[in-house]
Amino acid sequence: LEQEAGTEILLQVGALSIGTETQPEMVATRETIDTFGLPHRYLDTEELRKEYPQHDVHDSDVGILDPQGAGLRPEVAVCSALRLAEANGVRMRYRCAVEAVEPGDNGVTIRTAQGVVRARTAIVTTGSWATELLPGVRDLVHVQRLALSWFMPADIGRYLPERFPVFMRDIDDVHFFGAPSLDGYSVKVSPGHLDLPSAPTLAELPDLPDDFGAHLAAQVTDFFPDMNPEPVRLTAHHEMFTADRVPIVDRDPTGSIVAVAGLSGHGFKLAPTFGRIARELAVDGTSTLCPREFTLAAHRQRAAALA
Repeated sequence: LEQEAGTEILLQVGALSIGTETQPEMVATRETIDTFGLPHRYLDTEELRKEYPQHDVHDSDVGILDPQGAGLRPEVAVCSALRLAEANGVRMRYRCAVEAVEPGDNGVTIRTAQGVVRARTAIVTTGSWATELLPGVRDLVHVQRLALSWFMPADIGRYLPERFPVFMRDIDDVHFFGAPSLDGYSVKVSPGHLDLPSAPTLAELPDLPDDFGAHLAAQVTDFFPDMNPEPVRLTAHHEMFTADRVPIVDRDPTGSIVAVAGLSGHGFKLAPTFGRIARELAVDGTSTLCPREFTLAAHRQRAAALA
């Protein structure tokens, strides 16, 4: 995509995971490395402190550096993909509300604010709005509030891409992830696994709590002691999750709608593969890349087992 769009999208800075050796995320990372023989560097506590002094490394912390890990510029990636799609004949309708997707005997009818579109198959990938157009997934998903935040360190030079990999970090039950500074003054340090508001649908989703910023600041300084505790930017977002964070990618019973929903925060980073699976399901009716765990039937089977 970079080559075709002629712009920088991929930040090849490596990815650093930090946590205790028994932390589930660290165990899973090591298992993946061993299974697939991936290049990596293992850093003990002292090596981690010496090489990445930006982090407040605790006595039980170790690190795993993935030299193939990287960051992506999401807005640039999406806009570049849209431009290339249009250049290859895709017709876009911007700011066009989709009001209904109705399967029928001869395909699907898509009712929009700009008129009706009829097609043999529709791929529906509407994120947090999926339940409005895909009633068949309503019992399998929920919408959750997410937060992204950027903080200002005392010495921005230590957080530039050539010195600071993208990172994932766990302390007890607190998870943070982030990326080096791209604007020259702030660093992305964003929370995950927090008990943020959730709801069955987007319309019912409450805002972030009023004290969220203060709560976040207290945790950030435990990870990065030289960060100013007041975020320079704090934004609220939302995403659709399944109970086990396994995505839904499947044809509906009519065969005229391919549902892609409940991507649980992994949609963008895995978009090329999700897109290929959806295209194969729509055009060929099946995809060898799509595991059974993604199907509506498998989701309902797992939900019944947990009930």
